[in-house]
Amino acid sequence: MNEASGRSLAELRAAFDAVDAEIIAAIAKRQALADAAGRLKATLGMAVRDEVREVAAAAHRRAVAADVGADVDVVADVFTVLVEDSRARQQDVVDAP
Repeated sequence: MNEASGRSLAELRAAFDAVDAEIIAAIAKRQALADAAGRLKATLGMAVRDEVREVAAAAHRRAVAADVGADVDVVADVFTVLVEDSRARQQDVVDAP
């Protein structure tokens, strides 16, 4: 029996809305972390992009996605956008006067 059994469409939509709110809150937390990383990298004189870290993090996310039964390609696509946002936010902090 799956989680959706016995639920009305309205209940399922409410559940979608709740999950979406959790995702949005997690994105806000991730953006705050990116801003903090940008400030630290600026202080340390580090480059924004760390390709070794990005490759390792992507592999980790794919493994986590597989472990929880999420579509690995969808997760990778979502994180492509999130990582691009993180890089841009960090670069904005580094470039700020």
